[in-house]
Amino acid sequence: MTSVRRAADQGWPAVEGLLKANGLRLAGARHPQDIYLVAVKNEQIVATAGLEVHGDAGLLRSVAVLADSEEFRGACPASAAFMALALPERA
Repeated sequence: MTSVRRAADQGWPAVEGLLKANGLRLAGARHPQDIYLVAVKNEQIVATAGLEVHGDAGLLRSVAVLADSEEFRGACPASAAFMALALPERA
């Protein structure tokens, strides 16, 4: 089962790794107001989604999925992370 949670500081290296592996920019990715969520399966971060917060609005920053896993490419973890960002309550 895949769960979605807010990325903690100790999880940032995994988030950064997913962003880099998917060719996404890291510049500005770690601002205190930004929210990153991760999809976790079997204690491994398999996807991430970031939201750049501006008051009551947000800009989707990045969505990345574990590159070497066909199981997750085009599948639900990134969608689950994105949907969690879209909920009215912030994780």
